[in-house]
Amino acid sequence: MDVLIIDDDPAVRRAVGKALERAGYGVETVDTGLAAMAAVRAHSFHAIVCDVRMPFLDGVTFYDELEKADPEAAKRVVFVTAFATDPTVQAFLERIDRPVVEKPFELDDLLAVVKASSR
Repeated sequence: MDVLIIDDDPAVRRAVGKALERAGYGVETVDTGLAAMAAVRAHSFHAIVCDVRMPFLDGVTFYDELEKADPEAAKRVVFVTAFATDPTVQAFLERIDRPVVEKPFELDDLLAVVKASSR
């Protein structure tokens, strides 16, 4: 099973990628929502781990575009964010009703959410 990781922080991409690979997942990583759109057009992912705030197409816009282009893929998005209490982010997360893991997080917690989302 393949997972796409979208995060502008290279340390997060590396740590999450290694944890998912150790758990048996194939991993692709990108640093922007723009790069993620290209990745999902080229490949089908069992789960997509997406940061909310990023440059060059943030997680909100990425999700909205993905939902229009591929509603089934949008159902496999898991969000990670350090801004879950921001009113704008909160409203978005409530609107879409997708899993969210707050940064900083334990890798085991994220793995459990990814596993549940990739079924």
